[in-house]
Amino acid sequence: RDSILTRGAPQTAALIVLDGKLTGFNDAGGPPSVWFEPGDIVGLEALLGGVRPSSVDIFAARPSLTALLLASDLQDLAREFPSHASQVMQALFMKLLRQLAEPHGRALLL
Repeated sequence: RDSILTRGAPQTAALIVLDGKLTGFNDAGGPPSVWFEPGDIVGLEALLGGVRPSSVDIFAARPSLTALLLASDLQDLAREFPSHASQVMQALFMKLLRQLAEPHGRALLL
């Protein structure tokens, strides 16, 4: 089975899960370490702060539909529709902050 994203590979785009389920593995042959369901975004950091290596191998746990979102897509949106791009970026940053706070069980103070 081929991975959608390989651990250590640069994340240059985000995948928005529209339908289905993706799973991530920290260790080959180990148990799943993370699940992504509709509404979740894999690689959100790549859109908001540059290229980072993937920390997990990502596979489709079942037939899935995802949307690929490149940083250049957001730049194009900002040129054509600045107010919409601002709203999208704000929503993405809020999602990232929620993802960062989730393991701690409380809001993060920045």
